[in-house]
Amino acid sequence: PETKIDWIGTSMGGLLGFRLAGIPGSPIKRMIINDVGPFVPQEALDFIAGYVSRDYEFESVEQLRDFMKQMRGPAYGSVTEEQWLHMAKSNMRPLENGKVTYGYDPQISFMFGKEPVGETVDLWPYWETMTCPALILRGENSTIFPPNVAERMMASGPGQKKETVMEVLEGCGHVPSLMADYQIEMITSWLKETD
Repeated sequence: PETKIDWIGTSMGGLLGFRLAGIPGSPIKRMIINDVGPFVPQEALDFIAGYVSRDYEFESVEQLRDFMKQMRGPAYGSVTEEQWLHMAKSNMRPLENGKVTYGYDPQISFMFGKEPVGETVDLWPYWETMTCPALILRGENSTIFPPNVAERMMASGPGQKKETVMEVLEGCGHVPSLMADYQIEMITSWLKETD
């Protein structure tokens, strides 16, 4: 039997999801898109490129947590102290000098300079050929996923169907954490409704 999957794509994961869901015979049955659209403004990508191209060193996981709260707190929305510590532990890697840094691949900044991203990549054709239901989550204050892109999504492709829903998450930017109870409930309810 053919295997089908549900896809939750946050930011870059959403971009990859568009590509996969928009091809014939896609294995994606349902897609949850967290704060990204088929078009990303270049200035927003430039900000991310600058952020990931810096070398970070922290004395402890707690110091990384505090930095994450300072830098990303307003964007993530409602996050508890326990969740911040969990995110810091999940997003760190130890350095040889005993300090810690972010756990993402440091070569990601190299890819920003080498591969075309943003306005040079057109993912609208993938969105327009998607046939699976979609739940689109947009941070109210997101610069990565502006309102005009969200509106175009709802007027084209699967956005024109009743099985595609968009929710704007108040007080969030890029990206909502998907850790708040109401966000989890939004996702689980949609999955039950579209099962």
